[in-house]
Amino acid sequence: MLQSVGLPLPAQTVLLTAGVMAGQGILDPFFAMAFGVSGAILGSQAGYLIGRKGGRPFVLRWGKYPGATEERLDRAEAFFGKHGRRAVFVARFVPVLKTFGYLAAGVIKMPHAVFFRYDLLGTTLWAAVSILAGYLISESVMSLIE
Repeated sequence: MLQSVGLPLPAQTVLLTAGVMAGQGILDPFFAMAFGVSGAILGSQAGYLIGRKGGRPFVLRWGKYPGATEERLDRAEAFFGKHGRRAVFVARFVPVLKTFGYLAAGVIKMPHAVFFRYDLLGTTLWAAVSILAGYLISESVMSLIE
């Protein structure tokens, strides 16, 4: 959740770890998926709203602490402005966009209904692939640990 509001945190690692734990029977894969998607969606929606309500000046003023530079925001805005819905869908899979893209989507005032729809689709696919990858490699990971 926190990664989607602009904090550079390892969300992918968390989901891969959840997948490994699901593969070992420690976590239920359904709950890993549900919480992974829910957290990511809540974060991206918050990031979008911060960008939309606060605008570019707010993002640049407060975003500098987690690393939102003018250059990064320019690139994210340009990408979202040019590619629209596709940008929202693929943002989860691109490191810089995953962190700052949702803020940029809000700053450029992308329609919320469009943003939400494609964010939900992209996030669900991203979480499923990440958890499944962890699940599939769980035996190998546990062998390395032992």
